[in-house]
Amino acid sequence: MNCVSCKNTLKKLITGNLELEICDHCSGTWFQKDELRLAKDQADPELRWLDSDFFANSKNFNIRAGNRDCPQCNSQMVELEYNNTGILIDSCQKCEGIWLDGGEFEKIVGQLKTLAATQDVPELMKASLQEAREIFTGPESKISEWKDFTIVISLLGRRIFVENPTLCHAILNLQRTL
Repeated sequence: MNCVSCKNTLKKLITGNLELEICDHCSGTWFQKDELRLAKDQADPELRWLDSDFFANSKNFNIRAGNRDCPQCNSQMVELEYNNTGILIDSCQKCEGIWLDGGEFEKIVGQLKTLAATQDVPELMKASLQEAREIFTGPESKISEWKDFTIVISLLGRRIFVENPTLCHAILNLQRTL
């Protein structure tokens, strides 16, 4: 398999339980179907509840014809801009692989960290209800969906205390009296 940017041969990179293809020259990375989600989950487990399914959530992306061919199936890829962030992703609609140029993976993880950190209580409540539904209806295994749910609930609890310091102090004082 060759790099879509500089045409060098991609090398195998084993990270955790993933085997990715990476270019030694430009640091571009090929993610086969679902590998980007798994790599994101490995990079920061607290982000696992934030789904980055580029095909299910196309409303979050500006899609335009790309000028690169998929290194896996040779189809012309499309170019996606994620949530108006300026992060451009090359995606194959046929095999659902994703090409990220060097540094784009880190930018995506950074954007997701910012998104997670800025969620308020109502947004996290909505997310926790969605994750609870996904335990039974989601695309991942029930165990994986349960892990997503518990992370959102944990974030929700922390956010409640951050937004309501009086409540936090009251609970701490209650614990001291018990």
